[in-house]
Amino acid sequence: CAYATLLYFQKVHGFHAILNEGQVGTIGSVFQEDKIEISASRINMPPQFNFNWESVASHTPQGAWFPNDEFLENIDKYKYNKFINIGLYPHYLFLFKRIVGHIKKNLLFKNQTQILVDHWLAELREDNISEKEIIIVGVHCRRTDYGQHLEILAGASLVDHEFFDKAFDIYRSRYNTVSSQVVFL
Repeated sequence: CAYATLLYFQKVHGFHAILNEGQVGTIGSVFQEDKIEISASRINMPPQFNFNWESVASHTPQGAWFPNDEFLENIDKYKYNKFINIGLYPHYLFLFKRIVGHIKKNLLFKNQTQILVDHWLAELREDNISEKEIIIVGVHCRRTDYGQHLEILAGASLVDHEFFDKAFDIYRSRYNTVSSQVVFL
């Protein structure tokens, strides 16, 4: 999500997004590196110079980051000769609608992963004896590093299976019909 937020500001508003080598490496370990448009950057300033990052976002007590209204309403004022900080965890989902097609072109799984997924989805569709349209919903649940991260940042804990059961039931109630069926992966 942070990558998509940075990509939004780069594509829509002409900013130059910065990720470090570790971040780009993590993204590149899953997705096709030649499709990723934000490259690793390192800023080395001579000792006689310094620069200040201007924060244009703030976070809630629970740790969620949001861009400041002043920034969003006056983006042109921030475009030049500034280093801006859009937040530690900028997951601004409300911006993605404008570039969702572009995000899909950037974040393509590595070929070997995509081949396995395509094969598995084909089998799933072939095994569909109900003749209903299958609506596939991918579920990603960060449980390894995120639990500790959530505790430190927000004093919160991970949701349990009951949360997911309820969420899945909501999706099923909205999208399961006589002609379609939701399948969670």
